[in-house]
Amino acid sequence: MDYQRLADLLFPDVTETPADMEAKYPPRELPEGAKVTRFAPSPTGFVHFGGLFPVMVCERLAHQSGGVFYLRIEDTDKKREVEGGVQQIVQGLRAFGINFDEGPIGEDNARHIGVNVKRVKLVILITVSVMIGICVSISGTISFVGLVMPHMTRMIVGPNHKRLLASSMFSGAIFLLLADLVARTLLSPIELSIGVVTSLVGAVAFVTIFYRTRKGR
Repeated sequence: MDYQRLADLLFPDVTETPADMEAKYPPRELPEGAKVTRFAPSPTGFVHFGGLFPVMVCERLAHQSGGVFYLRIEDTDKKREVEGGVQQIVQGLRAFGINFDEGPIGEDNARHIGVNVKRVKLVILITVSVMIGICVSISGTISFVGLVMPHMTRMIVGPNHKRLLASSMFSGAIFLLLADLVARTLLSPIELSIGVVTSLVGAVAFVTIFYRTRKGR
């Protein structure tokens, strides 16, 4: 049987190949042994006990291994879709302490579960701007730390945002201490600018990350 001819007859509008689909989703940068799990309920808005038990297992398995747990609403069950069903599912999971790393939570869904999106965005913008202004006024311009360290930390601790945020702060501080040590001792008694050291390391790391990302695609 000519499967290619059969596929062309059944799906004449499909032009993407499996390789094209794989290129859209490059390999994740996860620690060795990390698990990627998912929960894929129908968009009915209900979280039944039959789904609650496996979703708890999936969430624990992913997070305890440093992996990713994501929520995927089943899009092949549109006939049973209930208005606001996604928001009810998210609220139901949160009520049982189940948090996912990736899923259908945009600004619209966030509003439906009670998040004041405009206020949150404004608070984050002001807070980050003030913190950056204070840091730059004290230490001067130091390049690449905020760009590179979160990526490198993610490779070690995984994508869980709670651990990643704290780990990125500590790893960034440690990196700056080491960079300052190198800047003071490399050409002693001449003291280099710490920004020179961070730029050299950051440029190499940035090119490496960029190359790996492009290669994964």
